[in-house]
Amino acid sequence: MVVRNAAGDPLGRADVRWSDQASENQFDLVVKSSSDGTMQLESAPDAQPLDDSMSLVAPPTTTPRVVIVGRRGGDMDLVQMPASTWIQRALEVTGMQPQEIDPASLALRPPVDAETVIVCRPDLLDAAGWSWLGQFVRDGGTTMLMPPPDGSSQAWMSELDRSVGVALRVEDRTVDALVRLAPRQPRSPFFALLGAELDALAEPVSMQRHVRFVPDTSRDTIALAFDQGDAAMLITHPREGHGLVMVLAFTPELSWTDLPLKPFMVPLFQEAVRAGRVMASSQRDFRTGEVAWLGSSARNGLLVPRTTGQPTIEIDAEGRTRQPIPAPGLWKVKQRDGRERWIAVRLDPVAASIERVDDASIEAWRRGVGSWRWLGDSSDADAVAQGLDSPWTLPLLCVAMLCLLAESILSRFGSPRAQADGKAVTA
Repeated sequence: MVVRNAAGDPLGRADVRWSDQASENQFDLVVKSSSDGTMQLESAPDAQPLDDSMSLVAPPTTTPRVVIVGRRGGDMDLVQMPASTWIQRALEVTGMQPQEIDPASLALRPPVDAETVIVCRPDLLDAAGWSWLGQFVRDGGTTMLMPPPDGSSQAWMSELDRSVGVALRVEDRTVDALVRLAPRQPRSPFFALLGAELDALAEPVSMQRHVRFVPDTSRDTIALAFDQGDAAMLITHPREGHGLVMVLAFTPELSWTDLPLKPFMVPLFQEAVRAGRVMASSQRDFRTGEVAWLGSSARNGLLVPRTTGQPTIEIDAEGRTRQPIPAPGLWKVKQRDGRERWIAVRLDPVAASIERVDDASIEAWRRGVGSWRWLGDSSDADAVAQGLDSPWTLPLLCVAMLCLLAESILSRFGSPRAQADGKAVTA
């Protein structure tokens, strides 16, 4: 197994072998970092060459660029400190330098190259702000939202559905009751780095107020839970695009929770930014044979293959490729503003499977594709197997047999015969 970057330089290698009976194998592979995040894993060639390599674009290793959308007040004590200030302090402890923006200016002066946007006051976003946030998420960004501090209305949830493409069912009024975070939290990849420490960090946190929403089990993941079973933090994806949306059932202010005073405050938002960045990046992988939506920044650009022999694909005004991507590997997106980025195109695992396909599946597929040809390796490679179930097959076969019979009769009784005097007569 060899790992290379986009230029073909080796980043690492490992000697990995599978037994004849094994279909899966786990191994550790240490690789050097790639400046552009591109990696291509190559294995020894076999009878299926298209799956001998797998491409991926790793998340960036630079410090995350975080934007906090909130409204800062004047001089105030701890009890009155807004959520945006608590979150900013928690992130600054980890070395991040978040930028704070007023909700009214989000669309007027949009942050450049932001990767994570934390919205503390979704109730103050105007239509232009929601429109920008929706496009930001669809283009692969990560956003975290939380209830407004007054908790009087959750009308912003309808705008979340309309502009961002995330539908959540939530009660209109907040729940004013003392609850705690569950002593046994869900095991999800989101807080995987915290491991067993997650339970110890979450258990002392209590809430005086929260909102109650019902997750959609088909799309949403519960990352944090209250002790009575309600979700405290949901992870979901928009209906279109490659981004990630995190929604808290509380706002980190002392009028809602004692979280800002607990040790869990810093790792909660640190991991939210880190894991959100990783999960959003993983959504940018594409499958061979599909029309890819590459985001608004790629409009009217070009998709260029890393390897020769593949066509350059134009990107339309909506950010979609004008034709399906024909082959797996690393492809470069060239934007009209001159910037470039890589995407990874992978072969569908089902297409690379060597498991036996049952006869019923083949028959169902054959009925759905219409006319077809079988191309084999024998001398009969051009044998046509079209329309085997056609109603004309038997009548045409009978007509052909009658023609053969007529030809044999005519050749028997209609051929000229030589006479003794050398003249030909016809019987």
